[in-house]
Amino acid sequence: MARDAHLAQPSGLTSIAGGGIAFADSEVSALRVLSNGRVETLVGPAFSTGGPTTAIETTARLQHPLGVVALPDGSVAIADRFNSLLRVWQDGALRTVPLTEPLDEPGGLDVLPDGRLIVADTNHHRVVTVDAKTGSVGEIKIRDDRASAQPGGTELSGLAGAGS
Repeated sequence: MARDAHLAQPSGLTSIAGGGIAFADSEVSALRVLSNGRVETLVGPAFSTGGPTTAIETTARLQHPLGVVALPDGSVAIADRFNSLLRVWQDGALRTVPLTEPLDEPGGLDVLPDGRLIVADTNHHRVVTVDAKTGSVGEIKIRDDRASAQPGGTELSGLAGAGS
């Protein structure tokens, strides 16, 4: 039963096909699903052994995943924070998205109507879009008008939308 599940820092969550909820269980580096009153582990737990291997179910390795989002094709994208990777769970397998430029501890995720991911690239202090199929990364430029009006303020690049 779900109420008997032991969780360790559940983080990002997303509703998935069939009425379930996929979520990151960060402290044990797991991807789990809550469905029909049960919690099932799809990936992990494996924090202590970690490492970015690609495999299925409990042999796959995540390191402190945070963001989780369902993609239009029914797969689930995961921000694999300490491996600095984006991963996709689909049809019982975990794959790594081959990125055109590296991310550093990705955190929050969302998905745009066209299927691209929005990713908080936390240690690069930016927000990017990523095409989960091609791995194309584009920075979203953000401008804070208040910053340039304040003494010593730094103007950022301007809200220009997705760059991929």
